[in-house]
Amino acid sequence: MPGGLDVWEDEVLRVVEAVHRGLEEAVGVPLLLVDRQGNEVVGTDRLPEPCRLLRSCTAGGGGCREFLEGLSSYVAGSFREAAAYRCPAGVLCAACAVEVSGRALWVLVGLGDRIGMPAGGGLAVRAGRLVRAVRAVAGVAGAVARLVLSSAVLRQAAVVSVSADAGLGVEATCRRFVEALVNEGGATGAAVVKVSNGGRLVEVAAKGGSGRLALRVARASLDGREPVLAEEGGCRGAGVLVRVRGRRFGLGVAVPADGVVEAARTAFSLGKVFELAVANAVLHESARSAHEGTVRALVAAVEARDVYTRGHSLRVASLARKLAGRLQGNVDSKDVYLAGLLHDVGKIGWPEWVLSKPGQLSPEEREMVQGHPVVGAAILKRGGLRRAVLRAVRHHHENWDGSGYPDGLRGREIPMAARLIRVADAYDAMCSERPYRPALAREAALLELRKGAGREFDPALVAVFERVMGGG
Repeated sequence: MPGGLDVWEDEVLRVVEAVHRGLEEAVGVPLLLVDRQGNEVVGTDRLPEPCRLLRSCTAGGGGCREFLEGLSSYVAGSFREAAAYRCPAGVLCAACAVEVSGRALWVLVGLGDRIGMPAGGGLAVRAGRLVRAVRAVAGVAGAVARLVLSSAVLRQAAVVSVSADAGLGVEATCRRFVEALVNEGGATGAAVVKVSNGGRLVEVAAKGGSGRLALRVARASLDGREPVLAEEGGCRGAGVLVRVRGRRFGLGVAVPADGVVEAARTAFSLGKVFELAVANAVLHESARSAHEGTVRALVAAVEARDVYTRGHSLRVASLARKLAGRLQGNVDSKDVYLAGLLHDVGKIGWPEWVLSKPGQLSPEEREMVQGHPVVGAAILKRGGLRRAVLRAVRHHHENWDGSGYPDGLRGREIPMAARLIRVADAYDAMCSERPYRPALAREAALLELRKGAGREFDPALVAVFERVMGGG
């Protein structure tokens, strides 16, 4: 919504222009739609004979031009009812404001007959008919404009809803919703606040040039008054209280004060969409929590058979997620965490004597061990997990130089999530006691990672991992 009138005015005007000719025919009166400065917005081909001057005067200069400018400014500014006037050319005319969203967006001018000086008989009757016709047409034009505007606001809500509905958690949904309002929905500012479980007011997200205004009305809405209205810096803000499953949120939206979009109507409509988006996010979080519980149970079943690896998968998942968080969005941390939890699920079919063998593995045993990434990915594929998770599990033993397994991928051919898990897995394994060796100290494990950088591990990730662990 760049400055001045907002983006919806053009759409509203196109529809009003489309019905203008039909309304003109219906009332049998030449009609002009002008803006508050007297500029012709929608013209007429039925100018009265003595009023040909009007076409030139709306394009620039002349007494009639000045008359239209003064008339439209007066009618729009005072929001007067339709009334009759006499223009400098002696033509009877009537003017009425076209109201949209609480302001006079345009002025409708109806043109009648030329009247003498002094006026001829029956002037009052003629003027009355003209005024009634203009009032009726202005009412229809305003109603059409408001209908188009309502449709536009609903479409705006739909655009924002689609942008926000991405299977995210509650806070991520709130941030995406605010971003969509400003980036796709056309708001000059948007904000969401919430009341925490401890009763504390928490700012979740704020964006846009009028974000401060949106934040102010969002906060004020939490006391239950709806909507909360405020104006600042040429923008009008409205805040609404949204309740979702016992949680309270305040949604604030700011729009240009001189635009056709009404802040209160927009906030109310978007509040309903926001409620659905957050409710969906709450359900998603509940489902994800239940899913993670199932995953943890599966991992626990795998690790219960080997005392040396209990807790290993959870530690690897946590380290890999922490490492992913340093990569600024280059990988989905949720996928990394889930793949970290499940990376060794392929070991579920190993005999216990292989799991706990203190000595060197035989060729057959080594083949079994090196097959666990493929087995794990195959098991998880039946569970309908995302492809990114399956690929991370399958390739978490690939080496940077191509010497790993199962597919001998090298360098950037290896999925990023798999590279992250490779580093975290190796570090935790070195720091854990195993049947064939004692645990290494943190510094010794980091040194081994540095030695393997460029051969086993992505060297850039090793450097980041050292910073994560406070070793560099």
